[in-house]
Amino acid sequence: MAMEFWRIRSPNFCGSKSFILIELGCKPNLIALLLQVVTLLYSANAPYSNARNQMVMRKEKISVSEKSCSLREVLDIIGGKWSMPIIYILSKGKMRFKELERSVEGINTRMLVKELKNMEANGIVIRQVFATVPPTVEYTLTAKGEKLLPSIVSLHNWGKEFAE
Repeated sequence: MAMEFWRIRSPNFCGSKSFILIELGCKPNLIALLLQVVTLLYSANAPYSNARNQMVMRKEKISVSEKSCSLREVLDIIGGKWSMPIIYILSKGKMRFKELERSVEGINTRMLVKELKNMEANGIVIRQVFATVPPTVEYTLTAKGEKLLPSIVSLHNWGKEFAE
C-alpha cells in the first residue's frame, strides 16, 4: 500500500517559512494533520497570541488592593486550619505550650509552633517566657484576640447546627 504525503506550507507569520509533511490515508492521520497544522499556525503566531491573551486578561482582571480588603487581612491572620481552635481554647485563659498541644486535637508540634508564631506576630496572642529549667512558656489572648471570640463562637455554633 503506497503512502501519500502532502507538503503543506504554513502561512507566513512573522517571517517564518515552515513546511510540514502529512501522511494521509486513515482517520488518525487526518487528526494528526489537523493537530500539526493548528500547532504550526499557533507557534508561528505565538507572539501575537500571547500578547492578545495578556491584553484580554488584563481587561477582565478584578483589581483588589490589599489595603482596602480587610477580609483578606483577616483570613491571612486566622485563616489557617488551626488558628480558630487555638484562639477558642485560649479563650479559657493562660495555657502552657504542652497544655495547648494536648487541648487542640490532631495538631502536631510543628504546626502549633507555626500558628502561635503567626498569631503572636499579628498581635492575637501574647507569649510569656519564664526563666526556669526547662523554660516555661505561657500563651494568652490579647485584647485584639479576645475581640475575635464572638465571631469564632458564632461560627462554632453555626458549625454545630449546619455542618455534620
